Amino acid sequence: MFLSSVSVIRATSCKALDTDDGLRDWHKNHETNVCRVGNRMVLPQLNPVKIGKVRQLELEPGRLFEVKTVATKPPIFLIPNFLTNEECDKIIQLAQDKGLARSTVLPTATIDKASVDNADPFYNAETFSKLDLDGDNLLDFTEVLDALHEHEIEIAEKYTTAQVEYILSIHVDINSDRYLTELEFRRIPAVKSIHIAQWLSHQLTETEEEARVKRGPHRRSEQTWLRVPQYDIDRSITNRIIKLTGLHPDIIKASDTLQVVQYNPGGHYHSHYDSHALSGSACQHTETTKTADNRICRYITILFYLNDVTEGGQTAFPVADNETYTAMKYMKNNKLVNPFDLANHCLDSNLVVEAEKGMAVLWYNHERDPQTGWLGEMNQFSLHGGCDVIKGEKWIANSWIYVDDNYELQMKFHEDRNLENAKEKAAL
Repeated sequence: MFLSSVSVIRATSCKALDTDDGLRDWHKNHETNVCRVGNRMVLPQLNPVKIGKVRQLELEPGRLFEVKTVATKPPIFLIPNFLTNEECDKIIQLAQDKGLARSTVLPTATIDKASVDNADPFYNAETFSKLDLDGDNLLDFTEVLDALHEHEIEIAEKYTTAQVEYILSIHVDINSDRYLTELEFRRIPAVKSIHIAQWLSHQLTETEEEARVKRGPHRRSEQTWLRVPQYDIDRSITNRIIKLTGLHPDIIKASDTLQVVQYNPGGHYHSHYDSHALSGSACQHTETTKTADNRICRYITILFYLNDVTEGGQTAFPVADNETYTAMKYMKNNKLVNPFDLANHCLDSNLVVEAEKGMAVLWYNHERDPQTGWLGEMNQFSLHGGCDVIKGEKWIANSWIYVDDNYELQMKFHEDRNLENAKEKAAL
């Protein structure tokens, strides 16, 4: 059972995890010590202390790793040489052997399932044919917007045409060609389930078509997915992540899918968030019934650079350490900056991290709830993206650590998962 064999550290020790001394103790004893208050576990979070703070953490026996604070809002850390050159090369080779596909913004499994299981009778083949007046099996945005204004009265009243079109281009038009296929059309209900109002509250209300064209497609890259048994047979990378984050091993092991992404010249990913804001919807990783309404609940992102980029390809955090958060254009160095447009404003970001082979970048997508010590509100300052690759290619891997804000659901998820693993082992 999850946590059944671990010892308990008292609340005073939980606070110590956020100090240098507490971290040293934690990294020595992570297999047996789990931070708890009462009967509930507390999520550890590295204390950034201040920009420029450098720690030496023993993430492997006898091997120290440098952990440097580069931002405090959100806490962002650089860990050079977290991966060896051999590990980086192996991950790239495995990804190439498996084959990469064009990256999307929504998880493909979610949007494809939404298009098939779509319960809204409006978004079907018959409606698509009626809207497709020229019979070319494609709908332009004007045709789709006309249909939305007729069928989605609430959306039509709340949002401008430019806002709705921007969302369609990011979340529905997967190949960014400004046309929708029937499959893409049937994905529109998934757009409604992304909590459109919350999403828009973090986005620019872009109204000029010229600016949209200048930005280009929201994401341009290719990706594939690897599981731990493929890229980390001896679990050495996994164990380093456990020690770095201070999280219970079950949480890390349940977040074992690695996304590998390749960017060629012109490749980028405009500013975005890796997690969704708290709401009444279930988290995707703990919900047994998968629907397009599920939220993505990622407590931590760890990005690994798998190669050195000749030019460009930085990771940018446009509003890191701002005094206040803004989703609007703002003046910086006497020019107007769009924090969501990294094609034109990458170097205007508050923090720009240069790609370095083997380096890990860790940041927290959520605050810790001050009352419970568990997953709290999304950190709006975690807005980030990948800048254009100018020369060469860029290879990265993303490891996302999933935590449900519903503590009981997260515990049940681990209990069920461990029980299933035990059954599989017994059957061997």
